[in-house]
Amino acid sequence: MSLWLCIRLPFLALESLTNPGETRELACTLDDEQAVVVIEHQRVVARNSYAANAGIEIGQSTQTASALLGNTAARFFERDIETEQRTLAQLQSWAYSFTPTLEIWRTDCLQLEIAGCLKLHRGLDSLMQRIQLGLKCRGYSGMFGLASNRHAAWLLSHASTTNAITINVPLKERLAELSPLLIGTDWDPSFKRAINNLSKAGVRTLGEILAMPPSAIGKRCGKPFLDWLSALTQQHDDARQDYQPPLQFLDTLWFGFDIKHSAELKPAMTQLLRGFSDYLRHTQRYTDTLEWRLLRMRGQVQSFMVRSQEARDNAEKWLSLSMLRLERLTIPEGVEGLSLWVDSLTEQPALANDLFAQRRSNEPLHDLLDRLRSRLGLRAVTQLELRDAHLPEHSLAACLTAPHVCAPPCNQAQRPFWLMHEAQLIRQEQGELHWNGPLNIIYGPERIEDNWWDKPVSRDYYIARQASGQPLWLYQDRHTQLWFVQGMLP
Repeated sequence: MSLWLCIRLPFLALESLTNPGETRELACTLDDEQAVVVIEHQRVVARNSYAANAGIEIGQSTQTASALLGNTAARFFERDIETEQRTLAQLQSWAYSFTPTLEIWRTDCLQLEIAGCLKLHRGLDSLMQRIQLGLKCRGYSGMFGLASNRHAAWLLSHASTTNAITINVPLKERLAELSPLLIGTDWDPSFKRAINNLSKAGVRTLGEILAMPPSAIGKRCGKPFLDWLSALTQQHDDARQDYQPPLQFLDTLWFGFDIKHSAELKPAMTQLLRGFSDYLRHTQRYTDTLEWRLLRMRGQVQSFMVRSQEARDNAEKWLSLSMLRLERLTIPEGVEGLSLWVDSLTEQPALANDLFAQRRSNEPLHDLLDRLRSRLGLRAVTQLELRDAHLPEHSLAACLTAPHVCAPPCNQAQRPFWLMHEAQLIRQEQGELHWNGPLNIIYGPERIEDNWWDKPVSRDYYIARQASGQPLWLYQDRHTQLWFVQGMLP
């Protein structure tokens, strides 16, 4: 049996315009400060509670709405379909953390198939609480309907709360209270004529239609309407196609109040990162860069980047690094919302772990480097990169990002762990080598020749030990016969 949850956004045309990232900013929230009306083709398609209290109804003309408001402060906006579609796409990515089977339905709904994920989310009540809270935090008002197919789920999103999201009452009983006018003409133009015929016969509820004999419905309304009505109570409904998540991620939370201290952003960051972590695990992707955007209804959006090579889908690591970056940031104005934006996601490579490896209590080096970069800045930490070159002074270089490690030479064990900035000249006294004391050669020679096309270099390398026991890496220049210390070995 399928179980579809319809999330209908009745105020999407209005609420989608509150996004500060859009070119046309809505200068007020959806409370009772002033009337806000969205129009399309000179007709009202959405309004806030202030405008509704003034008598403005959906479908009224712009002239009628203006007359009802009189001298009352009001703002009229043209409907922006593209903005609504972007909002639905963003919410679809958010909903992907609940179920992989979902789709955009009509122009203002999401349909989620949740039968296969109820156990994962510990039941319907727990799942609904997460969805309702997540939707509210993102600044959207939702109506919900739950049924075995998408048509019925959408209709039930107009029903009372008791019948909309329960699974303990038969579907026909839950549909019974609804008005036939909801069916409209979206599915078939002939349905409007069918509803008018039923209305003339005194039918006022969908329950009365479902109780009629199929032959009577077919005679009065036609076969397309009869087939649709039969599908309305079916117990199984397959998705049209699998949802393919995008290679970008964007999620936004609105607070409903101003935040002036960076520490107060931690709960919102935690919630956004948990959703992002779930998204990464479900899509098997990862990123090394996050962008946080501090949002205000009025004023410029403030953003900062967080980078990590190893955090991947670990929400706690990303949160720790984000808070370190936030400590260095000055918030000049109150923040009203927070966005998490990831520009590019890549497929996560398979990671092989040693089944018998012992866990180390020490902090991994990459975690330390991530924290240092977040606190001190990206350019404050450098790493050594091993390059494919014969001369030792050319084989190592400092880099800001994670190093690309070349295949080391087969005798890498004889190479020093530390090279001097410049090779130090060794004194020769009566045939013995001296550098901070006498040196005793214990290994060598190993010849390295390179740079023959420019200034030829030919050296014989040795390992020598000081009187203190410290091993050194030294060489004799075959052209000048001089000796130099170039590095130290462990």
